[in-house]
Amino acid sequence: MTVYSKETIANASEFYVALLHRFVEDQGAEATHLLVDSVEDYDILEAAIEETKPEFPPGVSASPEFYLLTAPFRYQKQKGQSTRFRPIGDENHVLYAAENADTALIEFVAYRRRFYLESEFGFPTSAVMAFGFSFVAKHSKSLDLRKRPFVNNPKIVDRNDYSTCHEIVLTARECDIGIILYESARDPAKGGNAALLTWQAIHEDKKPTTGRVLRLFFKEDRITVMHGVGKTYDILVADL
Repeated sequence: MTVYSKETIANASEFYVALLHRFVEDQGAEATHLLVDSVEDYDILEAAIEETKPEFPPGVSASPEFYLLTAPFRYQKQKGQSTRFRPIGDENHVLYAAENADTALIEFVAYRRRFYLESEFGFPTSAVMAFGFSFVAKHSKSLDLRKRPFVNNPKIVDRNDYSTCHEIVLTARECDIGIILYESARDPAKGGNAALLTWQAIHEDKKPTTGRVLRLFFKEDRITVMHGVGKTYDILVADL
């Protein structure tokens, strides 16, 4: 296994600012609207639900404008779960995004499909609503794993084995790295992803902007994406 020293990672750090993209499942508002009869009742119900949620960690904006970005910093991963840059047992937070909207959608679809496969209920029988948005990331110390000496290391983009990425992120945090950039392991076009290791990597002077709302239909061999009237295409499972 390739091990990158603290000095190597520190020397590779550089300033980064870019518009990033992310998709989330859009189900909360629709579900709560079904429980009430008026806008006033809806506001009361939403406020009551908000009171049950964890407090915002220090430094994380509670502004409604940044609400969609706060979840990865507000909630802990379930025990026994790991992600590419968050080992099992690591209580640090990571926000994942992509450098273009198409890559963000493919990443969202891939992880939702895995969730359904592991669920006892299987694939949903109705459409999954996916909400896309963008925001600006900015940090004085980013680490781009698409550049030397990290580029062409297959373990960094392995679809299942995250051990090398776990080593990298632990050392990166020691070097105060705020953003890790890497090639998507699931996008056939090899689009770029970003792992934000701190809320301070979000440029709060630039407000997030809303994007596409998509209807997704999950099947065994494909995910059908519906965008507006008459705009439909498939993402094949074989490509993920």
